[in-house]
Amino acid sequence: GGGNGGVPHGATAVAVPVAASPAAASSSVSDTVVVVDDERTIRKLAQRWLKRAGFDVRVACNGAEAVEAVEAVGSSCAGVMMDIVMMPMDGVAACVELRSRGITVPIIAMTSNCSGTDVERYKASGFNGLLPKPFKSADITRAVRAVQQAARPMPGWWTPPVDGGT
Repeated sequence: GGGNGGVPHGATAVAVPVAASPAAASSSVSDTVVVVDDERTIRKLAQRWLKRAGFDVRVACNGAEAVEAVEAVGSSCAGVMMDIVMMPMDGVAACVELRSRGITVPIIAMTSNCSGTDVERYKASGFNGLLPKPFKSADITRAVRAVQQAARPMPGWWTPPVDGGT
C-alpha cells in the first residue's frame, strides 16, 4: 500500500452541543462527505470549502477508493461528490458498485460531461444529481446541504438552481 496520509484526527475533535442548530437536533442528519476526484486541486478545494461549511470530509482519488471510503464512513455519510473520469475505476462504475452493495447515500456527479446522454447515463447508474464543473464554493456547499437533508433513498434529481451567476 502507498501509506495512509489521511490519518484521522479524532483526538483533536471539538465537542459541539447536539442542539447547536436545528439540523444537529435531528439524529438522522449526517455530516461526513466523501469527495472523489483524481485531481488533487479539486479535492483540496472541495475539502476546504466543505470543512468551512461545517462538514467532515473524506477524500478519495478514484472510484475504488471511493467505495472503500463510503463503506468506512458508514451511516454518518451525508453524501458523495463523485468525479466521473478517473482511473482505474471511474465514477459511474463506483456508483454502480455502491448501489449493488445496497448503499443508498446520495451520490452527486461532479463533471464537465453534462450532455443529455451523459445525464441519462448517470441517472441509470444510480447517481442522484449533477454538479457541473467548474463550480464555486457556494455550489458544492448547496449540493451537499440538499443531499444531506434528503430522504434515503433520495427522491428526484438534484441540479444547482440557476441564480444568474451570483
